[in-house]
This record gives sequence, C-alpha cells and structure tokens, in this order.
Amino acid sequence: LAGIIDGEGSISMNVRKKKWNDWNGIGVDMKIQVVNTDDGIIEKVVNILKKIDINAFIFERTQVPLNHKDGKTYSSEKTILSVCVNRMVDILNVLKLIEPHLGGQKKSRAKLIMEFIEHRQKNKCPNNHNQHKKSNGYSWMNGYEWGLVKKFYEITGGKLLPEVQRMLNDHTPDTLNKCDDMICSA
Repeated sequence: LAGIIDGEGSISMNVRKKKWNDWNGIGVDMKIQVVNTDDGIIEKVVNILKKIDINAFIFERTQVPLNHKDGKTYSSEKTILSVCVNRMVDILNVLKLIEPHLGGQKKSRAKLIMEFIEHRQKNKCPNNHNQHKKSNGYSWMNGYEWGLVKKFYEITGGKLLPEVQRMLNDHTPDTLNKCDDMICSA
C-alpha cells in the first residue's frame, strides 16, 4: 500500500471555506487518494484497505483532454478510477501503517498530517462547540494546528486563499480567544 501511494497516490491537506451543519468558517480537508486507469491497481488498494478495516470511496472520473504546447491534444479512452480515504480516523490509521515505508515529500506530508490529526483528537471541545456553532468565520483549530497546516503548505508549495493567509498571519497567542481547552479564532 505504501508503495502504491508513494508512486501513484497523493496525501493532501486543503484549507478552504466550509459549511457544516450551522457552522460556517475556515476548515481543513485531508485525504489519501490513489488515481489510476489500471483497475488492477485500484482493486489492490481497495482490498488492502478492506483488510485493515478502512472505509474508502471509489469513483470514476471523466478524462479531460490534455493540450500540449505544440498544439496537439492527448486524450485517452480509459476511465480514470479513484480510491479516496477522507475520514480523519481512517487517514490516521492508514498513515501510521504506511509512513515508515514512504519516502521523500510524502513521508513529510504523512508526518505532518498524523501530528495534526492526533493533536485535533486530543483538543476537541465538544461542550462549547454548540455555543459557537452559528458564528460565521470561526475556526475550531488552535495556533499550533494552524502552524502544522502552514508547514504542510510550505513543503508542498500550495497556494492559500488570501483570507486564509491573513488568518494564518494573524494567528498569534495575543489574538486568540480561549474556549476551555479549545482556541477559537475569528
């Protein structure tokens, strides 16, 4: 599984504006994904994930023709298949198993995401969540977690939305509001 993900997959973190129930703010999505036109590779990934009790989503994508600089267009008749793991608990379990076998940038990504998820699991604030649920613009992450997100974007060269970059830049201890063990940033 580590070899397939290292060669044919992705380990990603995406910061975006999110809506969830009555909450509206900035959140983080993470996923482990393998995309391929070879259904044997996809089947292998699905079978391994099932053996380790991981829920994965499988879907087809239409292939978009690629336009080359010389004006030629490449298009394939093959169907693109994707296996995606996107629940935090499942991502953490997969990464714990495969991280020792990953190399390069994917190993660094895996470590940051594992640290992020483990920190999030320790610092949930379920008692106070409902009081801020309808507050637009809130993020249910603390400065340390946003620091991990920033590191992830630095190593991947990802581009952040301007409002997210401003929020990360403003994330200093004197601008944070505490809610018990949780820090809610506006």
